[in-house]
Amino acid sequence: MAEGHDWTTTVSEPCPTCGFDAAGVETDSFDPTLRFEAMAWSGWLGSTERSALTAHPVEGQWSALEYACHVRDVFAVFAERVDKLRESVDAELGWWDHEAAVADETYNSQDVTMVAKDLSTNASILSAATIDIEGDLWNRSAERRPGEVFSIADLVRFALHESFHHRADATELVRLAQA
Repeated sequence: MAEGHDWTTTVSEPCPTCGFDAAGVETDSFDPTLRFEAMAWSGWLGSTERSALTAHPVEGQWSALEYACHVRDVFAVFAERVDKLRESVDAELGWWDHEAAVADETYNSQDVTMVAKDLSTNASILSAATIDIEGDLWNRSAERRPGEVFSIADLVRFALHESFHHRADATELVRLAQA
């Protein structure tokens, strides 16, 4: 990922790296878009050799499997954040150290089939957390870090961008590993 880029802008404008326009995803499209992302990841993970998924062809960059685990966990963390915002107008999201999770949870040694299954499950949980939201509730917001404010709709859009963007990252890493 680009050093120093403010990734929070991807909820309101197209990503300068992958082109995904999360702001263009309407709230009534969250469920099918999350389900599409989960199916795309699951199919891709199931058809890719483990050795290519766990390779690190670019120094300092996660492996394809590590990206898949990250997206799986993004869906889970963001579902929890949506629930927190639904329950409280004074919610604080806090910071999830996703970099530490890669090592602490040994992402690169995880079972690919389980990662795909859990990624799909977590996408469904995130979708379910938003399925009956209407009106102004989409705009209820909280701070993740100082100056980073996310509404419920922003959280889902951010998660969708993470999935799309990192699926492209992972695909490129596999291509490099197999070259």
